[in-house]
Amino acid sequence: MAQLRGLSDHCPLLLVASEENWGPRPVRMLKCWRDIPGYQLFVRTKWNAMQVAGWGGFVLKEKFKMIKAALKEWHQAHSQ
Repeated sequence: MAQLRGLSDHCPLLLVASEENWGPRPVRMLKCWRDIPGYQLFVRTKWNAMQVAGWGGFVLKEKFKMIKAALKEWHQAHSQ
């Protein structure tokens, strides 16, 4: 936020460094999942099978929501 200059030819800036809470992340991906056989095929198949109507941002949000649930089930089945 720029402050008033006053008599100076410089315009001081006030920086605010606060963390924003955006809520939970839409999807968490663990690097170790890439090493499990069938992971990439699973994600690609699930993602392409999802049919969501609407504008691009809405479709992306809904697909993230659905892939999150699918990955949660997949992780539980493959982590044991």
